[in-house]
Amino acid sequence: KAEYDLQGRKLRKALEYADKLEIPLVIIIGKRDLAEGKVTIRDMATGEQKSVPIERIVEEVKEMLG
Repeated sequence: KAEYDLQGRKLRKALEYADKLEIPLVIIIGKRDLAEGKVTIRDMATGEQKSVPIERIVEEVKEMLG
């Protein structure tokens, strides 16, 4: 299942919302990330974040979800 935040929340509020819904991973796409062709994947349980190339999102998510 995936969800996209269309509420225009600030990042902190969006992360709090994801945590409340017990969403295990959040993909963050900032302006700098987008310019570099990368995204940040955050593990909500551990707080660990990984910067990965856009083309590797699926593989990284599968690996992180184990």
